[in-house]
Amino acid sequence: MASPLFAYHIDPETLWERSDDPAALTAWLDRAAAQPVPGNPAVARQHHTMIGVAARILRRLDLAERHLSTALRLAEEHGPAASEVLARSRLAHVFQWQGRFAEAMAEFDRCLVDGSRTPELGTHFHFIFQHAGQCYYDAGEWAAARHCFATALRLRGGGAEPGDPQLWAWEATDSVLTARAVHRQLNRLLTAIYQAAAEGGGAAVTAEHGLPDGGELLLELRTLLLSGPVLLPVAHAVHPRTPDLEAVLDELAAQGWLCRQGRAVLAAPRCVAMLREVVEVVDRTAAKLWPAPELALSLVELVVGGAVGTSDGAAFDAWVGARSARTAPARLVDGLCALRYHRVDTHTAAAGAEGLSAAQAAALPGEDPVKQRIDTRADRMAARPYRLLAKEQRAALVEALAALPG
Repeated sequence: MASPLFAYHIDPETLWERSDDPAALTAWLDRAAAQPVPGNPAVARQHHTMIGVAARILRRLDLAERHLSTALRLAEEHGPAASEVLARSRLAHVFQWQGRFAEAMAEFDRCLVDGSRTPELGTHFHFIFQHAGQCYYDAGEWAAARHCFATALRLRGGGAEPGDPQLWAWEATDSVLTARAVHRQLNRLLTAIYQAAAEGGGAAVTAEHGLPDGGELLLELRTLLLSGPVLLPVAHAVHPRTPDLEAVLDELAAQGWLCRQGRAVLAAPRCVAMLREVVEVVDRTAAKLWPAPELALSLVELVVGGAVGTSDGAAFDAWVGARSARTAPARLVDGLCALRYHRVDTHTAAAGAEGLSAAQAAALPGEDPVKQRIDTRADRMAARPYRLLAKEQRAALVEALAALPG
């Protein structure tokens, strides 16, 4: 829509349009919706299209569906073929925003087939791929979304400048896929380190100190506890799925492992002694497994440093601020842990947006639409640190982590 009233900007995370002047657009929409429908079918189709698009941008989706359905019917009855494809695409966009993904995808698939047979679409054809990609993106179908966005850029031709919304879409999706790939590597590498550390002396250390039931929480909090008091909101952020966390912390305090200090916990001397020995074992293990991790470390620290302030939870920033490791392998372990807690923060925040705790969200079955919304939102939020990288750096990070033994 060429009118300044329809000017909008793109949210770089959701890829949804947001009106630059919602008050002015709302006033126009209310006036336009009250006007009589023109008698000429082509003019009437344009009338319904403009109302429908404005209503969608303003999130008045029922109104948008009514008008864009009428615009599609007029296009089907009176043509031309290009107008039908575009009208169907606009209606599918509304289905997408309503969360009716199966219907939206079916309509976009039809648009892509019909559009390929409609040469008069010309340069507009790439918009069909762009909108189809946004639908897949909203639904959490990341690989399909990236393919559609890449095709849209290729069909459009010409270079894409930084800030181009279509390039944003591709970058956002590639960042999500990078975050997922990094998460898989984090799980692999940290599992390998902790298992090797336990076998290499860590289990003996905790047994010698008499680690009590629930003491695994202390190991998870090791970097934070060794740096000073840990605020309870941070402890909850690190352990969002632990039921009755404060009761567990109280019991550890009663056994002399922790001290309560207002709304914080502090490691008692026996806890400090044990955690220092555990950290030494982990550091030695990392040095054996990853004797020369400089490339992976440089990329991980680039991501971690840029990610400060991008988490909607308390664990990530607290962990980054508490790190004190000196050797390259030990710093890599701490950096990997930090990125893991960024992911933990995002899942907690995404669950909270649905009114659920992290534990409640984890209990949902995989096919539950609420769980799917949580996972999709969490994936988008987890991608924030990686959107700051160039695409070559994202690829290099995944390759460097994959090359580490574990």
